[in-house]
Amino acid sequence: MQVLLLTHQQIGSALLNQAVSLFGPCPLAVSVFEVDPADDIDQQTEQLATLLDQPSSDETWLVLTDLYGATPSNLAHHLADARHAPIIHGLNLPMLVKLWNYHSESPGNLVDKLVNGARKAIFSGRKPA
Repeated sequence: MQVLLLTHQQIGSALLNQAVSLFGPCPLAVSVFEVDPADDIDQQTEQLATLLDQPSSDETWLVLTDLYGATPSNLAHHLADARHAPIIHGLNLPMLVKLWNYHSESPGNLVDKLVNGARKAIFSGRKPA
């Protein structure tokens, strides 16, 4: 499995760099594609399609986006759905921590671990019991 962080500018690379600094290189291949709102959407779509269709890539992609409904999310649905790539929205650092820890899980189990880990890391006030 390969992972794509499809985010707004500087978000994907910043989260990936922080995760690497904490845990070392990711055991899975991780690519970052950051969307610049000033860039042409058709050009970005073409660049992203080229990335997802790399000739050497016969593995499944897992796409992680930062914000549901925004341009990166819309690009993910436009391109990843056709490739049957799972998409998770709401990328955060705890989600990447789970990626490092559960990288060998099946795609379905990995998606569940990432979503549940990201949700459990969000709370208000004191740490929940």
